[in-house]
Amino acid sequence: MILGGFVLGAPQPGDGDIAEKRPPVFWGRGAEDRVIGVPAIDRTADFLPGHSTLVERIYPGLAHGISKSELDDVSAFIAAQLAGDS
Repeated sequence: MILGGFVLGAPQPGDGDIAEKRPPVFWGRGAEDRVIGVPAIDRTADFLPGHSTLVERIYPGLAHGISKSELDDVSAFIAAQLAGDS
């Protein structure tokens, strides 16, 4: 789960393993986030689809924080993952 975050710019030792396994990842961020820069967002947007089963949500009007809507989406994402494990 990535909430208002990003992936690193340099390749990491586990990148290949992650790409093979493609774990479910929820990436939520505010459309008005001024803490996470555009290069980091672009890098993450390029990386995640090839390394995960991505669920991406962008929240209009949200800065660098977490909203009720995002928490609701996180809850639904977790519930879906748990339902898939049973």
